[in-house]
Amino acid sequence: MIIYTSLTMTASKTVLITGASRGIGLQLATDLLGKGYTVVAAVRNPDGASQLKSLQHGGRLHFVRLDVADSSTIASSVDEIKAAGISHLDVSWVLHLGI
Repeated sequence: MIIYTSLTMTASKTVLITGASRGIGLQLATDLLGKGYTVVAAVRNPDGASQLKSLQHGGRLHFVRLDVADSSTIASSVDEIKAAGISHLDVSWVLHLGI
């Protein structure tokens, strides 16, 4: 379980999490979806994010393809976020641990 000591936002907030398909990113996405947040899950391979896709989310989970080491995916992920109708992000977590 991840404890958020300084996260005092309301459930209507939208967060971007990179590395959301496994490990800490997956747990963070799971916890925030459970609290009612809208989660933009940035993953290198959306087709391979089966654990993340299995979460119950009521339409509050959006996937974007993003590899932080590939600059071309950064620009396209912004377009994907806009296409999903998301006009702003309240918080973003970049989880690039290299493991």
